[in-house]
Amino acid sequence: RDFCLSRGLGDVYKRQVSTQSTGVPQNFYIESSMGERSKLFKAWVEIGRVVLINFGPDEGKLCVIIDIIDQNRAFVDGPASGVNRQALNFKRISLTKLKLRVAKAARPGSIKKAWKEAEIDKKWAETSIGKKRALRAQRAKLTDFERFQARYAKSLRNKAIDREAHRLRKAEKPRSERQRKSGLRYKALIEKNSQKNSQKKSKIQSQ
Repeated sequence: RDFCLSRGLGDVYKRQVSTQSTGVPQNFYIESSMGERSKLFKAWVEIGRVVLINFGPDEGKLCVIIDIIDQNRAFVDGPASGVNRQALNFKRISLTKLKLRVAKAARPGSIKKAWKEAEIDKKWAETSIGKKRALRAQRAKLTDFERFQARYAKSLRNKAIDREAHRLRKAEKPRSERQRKSGLRYKALIEKNSQKNSQKKSKIQSQ
């Protein structure tokens, strides 16, 4: 079965669904209008794909696709992350680059074993999305004073960066002849004032 799906600014892609004799779709992949496999996507809706739930009571938890029901829903399970076996709409899950080697409708025990062997939790913590979500959760637990400390430390860091950037820009910028002469005059004036002050001090001490 083929159907068209509009993407972005009117670009139309063809999504082909490979089915078995039972008529149940087993894998989704997207092809461009030229018939070549699209290079825009690196994660596919397929059995064994690890997904992130982005809506509902299990929001923020990982699970794995163990079967594809139809064009809108997938059957997922996450015994290692506390997600019960259920059917979820594709709008409620986000695909990740992680994948497990599991069979169709695999049992929870085999999924948990494959999850542990593939070190999914460790790999997820090293991804950019995992780091962002962990940082967001850590910030949500901060108290008012800790948030103030973090904001104050950030302001100090930004000021130090601005000072260093200004110094580097000033060092790279060549000084004109007029600026050089004005700098020499300023140094001569400071030396003259320092000599006057030293003479005044010596007179006061002599008196």
